[in-house]
Parts: sequence; structure tokens; C-alpha cells
Amino acid sequence: MERQNGSLAMQKGVIVGALILLMNSTLFAVNAPYLISAVAVNEWNVSLTWRNNDLDAERVIVFRSSGTSAWQTLDTVAASPSEYIDYGASPGTTYEYALAAYAESDGISEMSNSISVTTPPLGESMALPDLSLHWDRDIGGVLISF
Repeated sequence: MERQNGSLAMQKGVIVGALILLMNSTLFAVNAPYLISAVAVNEWNVSLTWRNNDLDAERVIVFRSSGTSAWQTLDTVAASPSEYIDYGASPGTTYEYALAAYAESDGISEMSNSISVTTPPLGESMALPDLSLHWDRDIGGVLISF
């Protein structure tokens, strides 16, 4: 083929450049969980919930970090139900949690956005308000008052 004003060389450069860019990119075949929430249940436990973002996800990897520490793999759990309780938290500590999905056929997703939660200091558990329940015939249901 003849070169016409360098156009062939330029076309090859674009193709080669695109392949290099594609090879250097990290592509994730499975999507990370989303809408992550974290609640300090008490001084020692943190409850995590999320929505799975991929029907192929079989497992969810739970990551935790505290302070300046690096991310550590806390646990690997079934993708459904989409909840996890960290029973190894410490009182008065701020934690960051993130998740990744895993599918045997697709590998591991990128890490999700992280969420932060602080456990209450020792002796300062979150107290529930006093609740009162009673049956109301007029509405045909239970009234809850606090």
C-alpha cells in the first residue's frame, strides 16, 4: 500500500494506540455493590447493608479500614442476602467499609465507594426510646407511641 501524505501511518498509529490503551485499562466484568449503609449497632458491632449491582455476583468481599491503616479483607460472604454484621469492631472507633463483588466466571469487581461509621464509646450504647404498643379497634391495627 502506498502512503498518501502519511494517512496510512496515522491510521495505524490510531489503531495501535487504541490497543495499547485497551490493554492498559482495567476492565471489570462484574459490577460492585452500591447503596451501602453502615450503622453502629452498639460499641462492638456494625451492621452493613447494600444492593447488589450484578446478577452474576456470587460473593461479596467486605473490606475495612480504620484511621490511617490500609484496607483489610474482613470477610467474604454470599451475595444474597445483602447484609453483614461486623462483630469485631471496637468502641469509639471510626471505620471505613467498602465492598467488591465476585463471580467465578467474571472475577472481582472494582471496590465500591466507601462509607464511614463510628462506634459509640464504651458504656454509651445507643438507647432505644421507650415504646408503647396497643391495639386500636377504630383503625384495626396496632398503634406505636414513644
